[in-house]
Amino acid sequence: MAYESILGLFVDNQFGATPGQIAILLTSIGTISVIVQLFVVERFVRWLGERTVLSLFLGVASFGFSLSLFAPSYGMFFAVTMFIFLATSILRPVLTTLISKLAGNEQGFAMGMNNAYMSIGNVLGPALAGVLFDVQITYPFILCLIVLAATTFVSIFWQRKHDQNKPNTPIIEPAQPNPDV
Repeated sequence: MAYESILGLFVDNQFGATPGQIAILLTSIGTISVIVQLFVVERFVRWLGERTVLSLFLGVASFGFSLSLFAPSYGMFFAVTMFIFLATSILRPVLTTLISKLAGNEQGFAMGMNNAYMSIGNVLGPALAGVLFDVQITYPFILCLIVLAATTFVSIFWQRKHDQNKPNTPIIEPAQPNPDV
């Protein structure tokens, strides 16, 4: 995500954040991500299923980016950033799992393509964010908001289409006891 690539520049320019504050922000992002992926993701997936979690947290991340545009202080921006990374920390493993499960016998190909597109995004995202940042400081956030909002709508449309074509069955089937054991 290009967000991390300009985060330090943004909080320095917008709020006069010190290097220490930037370090705390980036360390908090990493900590939140680890905690959420270890203790939260599986519970949400069991409760709502991958498709719903995907659509829900794309929407949450979109909402977070819209809030980031109006954060009046470093403290508020810090809180909004934690909110955004809470959502993206849930999205990453859920999306990877969903791709893997939907790929069937083509898991290797699907995961390879997923990694290829993520790598392209890791190169183009920060470069584009830097160019947009130089034009206007909030443009990278606006672009992220637009991309996430569009992705949210596509995800919801895809989920509704899938739900109309198929009975309501979860992707993760509960483990059944083996009668032979």
